[in-house]
Amino acid sequence: PFDDYNPKEMLKIFISLCEKNKYKLNKDAEVKIYNIFARAYEKRDKNFGNGRLVRQYFEQVKMKQAQRIVFNNINSNDMFTILQEDID
Repeated sequence: PFDDYNPKEMLKIFISLCEKNKYKLNKDAEVKIYNIFARAYEKRDKNFGNGRLVRQYFEQVKMKQAQRIVFNNINSNDMFTILQEDID
């Protein structure tokens, strides 16, 4: 079995996914997603798949961010910025 990534490593993976997809994560969003990963890590069990968790969160955040962009008529400068409100 693989070792679990710690919250800092999970955040690094999340940021990497953002960069590969041309997204920017603002500082408040970064703190929020780190805290989510830290809580998940603390509650992990033997079936914890944190690499999968990071990807799932990224996909959810992308969808929520896209909805915010569409509903709020955001200009093109901010189209790829992920905000704290995009993270559940």
